[in-house]
Amino acid sequence: MISSDFLEFIRSVRDQIARDIFQTETSVREMIVLPVLGHLGWPRNPLYICPEHSLGNLKVDYGLMISENSSTPRCIIEVKALGNLANADRQLFEYAYRAGAPMAVLTDGKQWMVYLSIGGGEFQEKLVRTFDFTKHDPEEIAKGLDRYLSFDNTCSEQARRNAEHDRDKRITKDMAKKKIPDAWENLLKTNSDRLINLLIEETSQFSEYPPARSDVEEFLKSLKKVESKSQTVSQKRPPNPQPSKEVRFFLLSEKYTESNAVKAYVKIMKVFAARDKDFTTRLAPLTAGKKKKWLSQNREDMVEIKRSEEISPSWWLDTNLSNKSKIQRLQIACEVAGVPFGKPRGLKITF
Repeated sequence: MISSDFLEFIRSVRDQIARDIFQTETSVREMIVLPVLGHLGWPRNPLYICPEHSLGNLKVDYGLMISENSSTPRCIIEVKALGNLANADRQLFEYAYRAGAPMAVLTDGKQWMVYLSIGGGEFQEKLVRTFDFTKHDPEEIAKGLDRYLSFDNTCSEQARRNAEHDRDKRITKDMAKKKIPDAWENLLKTNSDRLINLLIEETSQFSEYPPARSDVEEFLKSLKKVESKSQTVSQKRPPNPQPSKEVRFFLLSEKYTESNAVKAYVKIMKVFAARDKDFTTRLAPLTAGKKKKWLSQNREDMVEIKRSEEISPSWWLDTNLSNKSKIQRLQIACEVAGVPFGKPRGLKITF
């Protein structure tokens, strides 16, 4: 049962966010995250809520342990300053991979993003749910965080089971949503009796007499003609040519020029790989897609084998992607390489 104290705390945080009280990452950790964990039953003990949990040469803000003798966290929490969550999920998954934690939470105090960090798939496929302290009902937030993050549910592994169930349900719902246009096209193609009867019934609401069935069938045929014409025009329209242009960028304080975006993308990855022999090994776990990978020691894993480049011995990089995706992947690479993105001393590039 959710306590009234927890609900009141969530309301107070909402009010404080509106008044811009939380100015730093430290204030978010100490004034929001730790109190939330307290309301969820976690002992205020650094052996349970382990701050600055060490992951080799990296540290995650909190590793949640279920006993004083635990060495592997059941969940990790990465905290950012309010409004600084952009692209932080890549960093979170590297931490989760190193920690071996089945669950991970990314938060800036306002938004709480709960992930299942185990298994394959893109980042968004691992997302279970997002809670927003300024938009969602306090009871919904409290029940959701309890479901995935309470001490009791974490100890019993019910938190992980809840997350797996809800993640799978969300993915199934998203897949069904994508099939709506196919279902509509099928109804039009077959002049479905159900669709015809629905139109007759609905039209009768606006007219004293129902329309003739033949008129409804003719209307559906006209929709098919319009849709078919639209598709034909779309197919005939030539794609906008994408001129190849020089790309200038700064990498580790040095200026580079490549003849196009693909060559620039490959060059940067090669520099990172040559600079750090473990770079590709650390990056690879973050590159698994639903069916293919974009960095692998097996070239067969590439989306399109002919459009892949070897960036270091036996490591292949997929280059069949948009410029927007290149930027996103370079941001991930910068985080793994430990260099700032958007700065000449790290990587500064635009396509």
